[in-house]
Amino acid sequence: MQAIVEPLFDAAYLISVISIGILMIRGFGFYIPVVLWADTVPMIGMLMIPKTCAYVWTVLIGYFAMKQV
Repeated sequence: MQAIVEPLFDAAYLISVISIGILMIRGFGFYIPVVLWADTVPMIGMLMIPKTCAYVWTVLIGYFAMKQV
């Protein structure tokens, strides 16, 4: 039984780690162009808005989770 469960757990772990890595890279997709080109194209700074919204959302999730406890 352990010979079946362990590879399944390893596969689930690997998939979750890869998924989180992809999400982190997507988040930096908005940040990198701002760092590289904000001096030459000031409007590109607008890409920081989705990142800021994601931070606020994360804080609200934590706040509401603490409030329920």
